[in-house]
Amino acid sequence: MAESTKKATVKRVFGSLINNGMAIDGAKFSPWWIGLIMFVFGLLLPILPIFVSAATTDGTSFMTDYEYGLGMDKTFGIAMSELDGALTFNNADKTISYTPNSTYNEDTTLIGGYIATSGVTSGQYDLRIYYSETAITEDAINVFINSKETIKYKLGTTTVAGLEETSYTPSSIFFFKNGFYIDVYASNTSVKKTNMPFISDLKCFDYEGKDLKAYFVGESFDKNNRDNRVAAVDKMKEFIDVTYKTAKTKNMWLGSLIYLGIYAGVNVFMILMIFIMSRGKNNPNRYLTFWTCTKINWWESLCPGLLGMILGFIFTKQAVMMYVLLISMRTMWLTMKEMRPIQ
Repeated sequence: MAESTKKATVKRVFGSLINNGMAIDGAKFSPWWIGLIMFVFGLLLPILPIFVSAATTDGTSFMTDYEYGLGMDKTFGIAMSELDGALTFNNADKTISYTPNSTYNEDTTLIGGYIATSGVTSGQYDLRIYYSETAITEDAINVFINSKETIKYKLGTTTVAGLEETSYTPSSIFFFKNGFYIDVYASNTSVKKTNMPFISDLKCFDYEGKDLKAYFVGESFDKNNRDNRVAAVDKMKEFIDVTYKTAKTKNMWLGSLIYLGIYAGVNVFMILMIFIMSRGKNNPNRYLTFWTCTKINWWESLCPGLLGMILGFIFTKQAVMMYVLLISMRTMWLTMKEMRPIQ
């Protein structure tokens, strides 16, 4: 590539960020592979905020306050310390097993629950703890959770409510053979406030002590000691963050690949728009081939990608839509400014 041609190409690359005419010239006169490199960077840059957001999200990010944390300081440690039976972790195959005491609940999957003696309404569940050894797939786990969420209790009691009785749904913790899940309901209602956005697994959990009750509340838990209750909450948060690692890795890579595919699909539509807008007998650009229109899209995509990355880091919640909006606006601007038919 001659020196003058290199300078012209560099000028077009930087100029195409803000100048549609230079983007078209770059597509027509510069090597095709330069446009392809710009296109690849244009796709990858807006993915970075999505990837970083997923990488820095903790498993406990859904717990925004004490209420979302199950009113943890008053319920979790007590419920675990009064657990009906032994909840054991096998560190070799990363599974949980449950051994009940001699007494059974009506629903044998309900292995424990803190019954309030003070607070909003005494005598009713503040928190239930379930265990299932058969729900070993995500679909089966979801079925199990949904069936338990339909159970409503008569207000002020731990008795299943009749159709005409005022009822509530307590918050729940679900231990599975291979996973863990939480959902939270507003006090004295069946209105769900929040739930874990994932079902964690135990692949990254490493605990040789086996007894999960001891892991969460220690050997000498005192339900009247606030420090003990807070320590149990902190231990649960630690457990959630550790068991979220598999889901986090999946969200980081799978989520990024999904949006990469969506952005690529949007660009195919933009190529068609450029090609269609250049047609018509009065349009001076009707000589442009589909291949040239494809290269024009490549050259125009770097600026939306760069802006999408910057704005995605600033407006994290809207990051996934930034590139779609920006590439659409750039294509509309380019076609209306540079590809108008002669009047």
